[in-house]
Amino acid sequence: MELEQPYVQISKRDVGGTTHYELFTITYFNDTRYKADGSGTVPEEPDADGVFRLSLDVTKDTNKPNLNLVNPVVHWVDIGAILDATNPLIEIEVKEGAASKGKKVVHKEYADEHSRPGAPMF
Repeated sequence: MELEQPYVQISKRDVGGTTHYELFTITYFNDTRYKADGSGTVPEEPDADGVFRLSLDVTKDTNKPNLNLVNPVVHWVDIGAILDATNPLIEIEVKEGAASKGKKVVHKEYADEHSRPGAPMF
């Protein structure tokens, strides 16, 4: 396990004949004060390289003690139907403010219909 590197599961589901994608991401930190703090806006268009780029935000709660344990931070994002055969890649970047913590590029072909985690239960 690499700390501060996102582990991404991409899943797909059929919505009226269109494939929609969801991202379930776990990023491990060696600091129990980190927590998820939302995500950037899901892009509607890829960049010049044909890659959709999405930031996942984390924050450190300095009001809590650091227990020096490995802490999983979870994000779930419905990215809709943006990925296609021409533009199949999405880059996930975990950020704390402006600082990048880690990145991962995922191809739509890795999407799984059977083990998708679904919407968060909170």
